[in-house]
Amino acid sequence: MFVPGEPGGASRSLTFSKHYDLVLSMEILRQDSPENVFHVGCDENTVVQHNFTRASLRPIDVLYTSSQCDTKRENMVRVIRQALEEAGLRFEYNGRCSAGSGNPRYKSASGGEPALEAKMMIAISRSQDPKTEALDEKLGKAMKFGCIAIYAGVGQRLAHTVHDYPHAYLDRQNYSSDHYFARAIVLTLQRPTLLDSVQQRLVGHEWNHMRFCRPIHDFVFRHPPIWMHSDTSVSVAKNNGVNFSNAFFLRVIECVFKSNHSHTYTWVRKFEEADIEINHCCFG
Repeated sequence: MFVPGEPGGASRSLTFSKHYDLVLSMEILRQDSPENVFHVGCDENTVVQHNFTRASLRPIDVLYTSSQCDTKRENMVRVIRQALEEAGLRFEYNGRCSAGSGNPRYKSASGGEPALEAKMMIAISRSQDPKTEALDEKLGKAMKFGCIAIYAGVGQRLAHTVHDYPHAYLDRQNYSSDHYFARAIVLTLQRPTLLDSVQQRLVGHEWNHMRFCRPIHDFVFRHPPIWMHSDTSVSVAKNNGVNFSNAFFLRVIECVFKSNHSHTYTWVRKFEEADIEINHCCFG
């Protein structure tokens, strides 16, 4: 089994599907995806419930958290920032990217999580390829902290049909330009009752974690790998990054490979031959 975690995984998955029994990826092809390639989430605990401060009472109107300052992303956020400032609303950033803001990088006076102080949070997926579907942690992170997400990405179907996310965000794909998108954000922020109502969808939602495992398990049931028939140790190699223990992904493995056998998972060195290979950042 091969697990590519970064955006761009769809093209790699198409190649690896010919050499591995199963490929689990954050990004999949929108059409003609191989039968043995499936989308998985990157963190089952991305969406959790808190005793949130009401959105309308939070001091920051929009928070921008990004350290990948590509031109298209920065241009969109710059338009949003300018619209906010013209309306007398507060824009803050706490990553490396500022979208042209003249303010210093924001740090909470209490030392807490800045997202808990924001009404809305910009969530731009690292993958924007219209030929693929991808859902990284960006959208879920905003929801985790009770923010109404400002979303740009290609993961809408995955968010709702695979991960059961509620409709609690503004979506760039619904607007013909960045200017109209920014205007919708301003109008939403000017309606406190609407902000609180959307936030309540997060508070009241019953999250269905790990739902993405079912179709993968059904496939594995029809095409079981060799090691599923034994009680021996299953080797796992993580070929990029430094963290060789990932409790979440081991839970994904258990969810996907439900069986009557008990398996022991052993982490091996980089690039050693293994039953399961995890590649890139987002699974540990």
